[in-house]
Amino acid sequence: MPPSKQYLIVDDNTHFAAIVDPTWELETIEIFLKKLDVHLEMILLTHSHFDHVNLVQPLVKKYKSQVLKNRTFCNISDAKKSE
Repeated sequence: MPPSKQYLIVDDNTHFAAIVDPTWELETIEIFLKKLDVHLEMILLTHSHFDHVNLVQPLVKKYKSQVLKNRTFCNISDAKKSE
């Protein structure tokens, strides 16, 4: 797959993190979270194309993160029904 842009936002005071549009490299994300010693609190989705939501389920399962899309909370099952 071609690389997609994804971003990790970290609060240095709380050690909480948010990821924007988690894409294809789960192991890389996990390495960065561990290296930075942060907990993934939130997953932010800019839209529901598969290349932006394919890692939502494994991340939610492992980190119990909240998922936000377009200013509203969305159910994880909604991410599976991507456009």
